[in-house]
Amino acid sequence: MTTSGMTEKTGDSESNELATAINGNEEKPLESSDVEKKQQSLWIIYFTMFIAMFGISIGISSTWPYLQKIDQHVSPTFLGWTYFSFNVAAILGDVSFGTWLRYRPNREPMIGVFCISILSPIIFVFAQGIGGRMGLIAVLISRALLGSTRGNMTVTRSIISESTSVLQRSVAMARLSIAMTIGFASGSGLQALIALMGDRSVFISPLKLHINLYTIPALFLILCGVITAGLIFHFVKPTQGVSDSKQTVSKTADRSNRRNPCVLVTLLIMFSLTNFSLSLMESLTVPLLQHQYALSKPKAVTYGGLVFTAQGITGCFVQVFAMRFLFSRFSDRFLIAIAYGCIAASFIFYIPMGGIKLMLQGGFGNATINNTMQDSTLGCPREFEWCHDTPQLYFPQLIIAALLFCIGYSTCIGLLVSLFTKVVSAGNQSTSVSLISACGSIGRLTAPIIGTYSYVNIGPQYTFTWASLLISVTFIAFLCQYQRMTPQKTEKLLDLSHSNHASNVAAEKYPYFVTPV
Repeated sequence: MTTSGMTEKTGDSESNELATAINGNEEKPLESSDVEKKQQSLWIIYFTMFIAMFGISIGISSTWPYLQKIDQHVSPTFLGWTYFSFNVAAILGDVSFGTWLRYRPNREPMIGVFCISILSPIIFVFAQGIGGRMGLIAVLISRALLGSTRGNMTVTRSIISESTSVLQRSVAMARLSIAMTIGFASGSGLQALIALMGDRSVFISPLKLHINLYTIPALFLILCGVITAGLIFHFVKPTQGVSDSKQTVSKTADRSNRRNPCVLVTLLIMFSLTNFSLSLMESLTVPLLQHQYALSKPKAVTYGGLVFTAQGITGCFVQVFAMRFLFSRFSDRFLIAIAYGCIAASFIFYIPMGGIKLMLQGGFGNATINNTMQDSTLGCPREFEWCHDTPQLYFPQLIIAALLFCIGYSTCIGLLVSLFTKVVSAGNQSTSVSLISACGSIGRLTAPIIGTYSYVNIGPQYTFTWASLLISVTFIAFLCQYQRMTPQKTEKLLDLSHSNHASNVAAEKYPYFVTPV
């Protein structure tokens, strides 16, 4: 079967023509309704990921002050444990929900995720009423349960991989990434708006429930979880990937490309490092601004939030642009190469190269300026040895670095999953997607630990140097495997009770694979 120069057809005429070929009846295009139902299910899936990321982001900034509300003597170390439990639970969620999806209908794990997402905020809102040590443990459990709901990423990516053709998958993954980005930004924005109400609280004594700026978002999440679970139950058709879509490997496929371990390992490492890079920047942006430009912590947090917001908005525009103009013209592997190169370049631009010395806490250089107008806590801490010889990062250099990272990450994160699912196999995708999602969670777990330790001990110059080298090495490995980064050539045969002749006609006219990308 010839596949060169093939392009994807869209619109109602294609749906009807496909249905006619399958049914063997020129007057009854029965499959158009099925296509509409599939599209409807995909949009519900995008919405579920919007809600999931909304729920994850809405409580990030309020966790520490809420812990202090519960117990005034809580240690910052306990906050670290809450983040650690979140990320460990995310890894376990990726694996467990992927396994669940493999053996059960797709609707079950999706509803299961949102049942947990309802239970998590319920525990969170009652933690302050419990108070003391048990209240802190309740928050820890709540954050762990919320982390496990990241398994929803595995479920949705698996469903999209099995529900779309190779041609459609990159666009579908891009839409999923856009929904996640908007959800994450919306959660942070709503939290900021709720914070304007101040530290006022209403206590409902019979329930031991405090309603304040920390628990209102959690109550809102309970409502969102109930609505989303209802939408999934009503609109998402319960199917299993293996039984609903039977796929066979083309006899003309290049068997040397099938499940090539070097290709799979390279893609897994790249996805892990892409998530590692994002988590690294989330951890280091605020201290970097604080030490480089002698900002107070509130200002550094504000400016850091503005940077992340601008990156999120820019990332959405980049993904929309790529979806409309690039996916149809360039292959996945080519776009990944460009985007991953942007991430490596961004870390190079993050390396301070200016000629201005950093202001140390209390003054410039090794001298202390006794000025009552100057806050002695501003600047780079004197106990950090690297503060004495590290130059200041030029502000335009910072903007370029942030822009490059935004372009690279927003393009890479969806395409890597899309290409991995195309390369790994043509059948059930739940195991492979859970594997790549778990690798991403490992990257997010290790980045704050390694990144902050490196930043404190050797400074931003060496931290961003080894980060850029790490990305560059995997980028070279990707280029070495570039020719092997091709999807398996498969024909997706619909499991319908029609004649074999009609199915063969449909398979020949609408093959569900594309020329090697």
